[in-house]
Amino acid sequence: MHGTKFQVVHRAYGTDGTKPQVPKVEEQENPVRRDTVAVDGFGSVTIRFLASNPGAWFMHCHMDWHLSAGLAMVMVQAPEKAKEVLKVPSYVEEQCRVWKKQSDHKVRGP
Repeated sequence: MHGTKFQVVHRAYGTDGTKPQVPKVEEQENPVRRDTVAVDGFGSVTIRFLASNPGAWFMHCHMDWHLSAGLAMVMVQAPEKAKEVLKVPSYVEEQCRVWKKQSDHKVRGP
């Protein structure tokens, strides 16, 4: 996940999620923080992070065909702070007008 360091708090393998999992973060004195994690086929990973880095951050799979299948999302962190510190470039606002899309969405406010 771009823009964020996270902790893996749960990992499940296979479709039933019963295989070994990572230790609980609460039981770790200094848990590992990372910005990438591999997820096995049919598996899942639960992460924990502090959403305090203002902006829109991309979370995605690095396999192109997964990405084109929709395995990606944009997570907005600290939207009120983002409005204060980030400026949308005028060429982006112009593109939005050309595409007849709203350019002042939730990150920028009303």
